[in-house]
Amino acid sequence: MNKPNQNDHYISQVLLKRLKIPGNPLHCYQVQTGEWEERNERNVCSAAGYNQLLVSGQFYNALDASFWEVENELPKTFKALE
Repeated sequence: MNKPNQNDHYISQVLLKRLKIPGNPLHCYQVQTGEWEERNERNVCSAAGYNQLLVSGQFYNALDASFWEVENELPKTFKALE
């Protein structure tokens, strides 16, 4: 799994790839600058340690592991729905 303070996505990369228009970059609005910027889905909608929990001062990976299990099945789910 991940390491403490690793960059974790708060919007699944599976969803970002699915919503992105093929052949076009993903654009993200930057509140600080008021501008849209091209971004790769691997470098957007993430923050350091977002899915991580500390329990008694120790890194606890259960939340990230749960997200990972669900995200792993999303491509199959979308394919079945199509």
